[in-house]
Amino acid sequence: MLTLQISQQYAKLGIESTRAQLDLRQRPADLQIEQPAAVLEISQGTGKLEIDSTEGQSSLGYRSSQRMLDSVASQVRSGVLDAIGKIAEEGWQLAEISGPSIGDLALQKQNEGTMPIDYVGPYTGPYVKLSYAPHPLDIRVQPQKAVIQVTPHPVESQYSPGNVRTYVAQQNGLQIDVKGQYMNMEF
Repeated sequence: MLTLQISQQYAKLGIESTRAQLDLRQRPADLQIEQPAAVLEISQGTGKLEIDSTEGQSSLGYRSSQRMLDSVASQVRSGVLDAIGKIAEEGWQLAEISGPSIGDLALQKQNEGTMPIDYVGPYTGPYVKLSYAPHPLDIRVQPQKAVIQVTPHPVESQYSPGNVRTYVAQQNGLQIDVKGQYMNMEF
């Protein structure tokens, strides 16, 4: 009996590859930033200064006509009331005949003189009122925009291409063997 034996061997392909390389280099960009100073405007109007020396002037006799009239009227009113009081007292003295005689009363009246009117008030020193109201500040700020300049640098690149190499590592093959006891016999 004959045996047919077939064996097969597959081919083997070998592949060797090197990767491609890409090197990219870029220096950082030059960056220039300038910030102009802000514009600052400060303004202040003139303040209000009030000097009131009416009390000091009044004590020296310098008054407005209305104040002068008010002062004199007050003194006249006081003098009239004093005179009415004295006349009433003299009436009582005349009613009492035992008191001083009419001649004595006339002599007293002669020495009294006229009613004094003081048109200058009591001196109180240099009395001056000062008041100051400052005008509020007006502050305006105008910020300026920043000036930014960017100068990029070119990209430096280096490329090394990859490589692929193929080869046959093992040949394919087919082997046929016939085996048997009577193989080389002739019939």
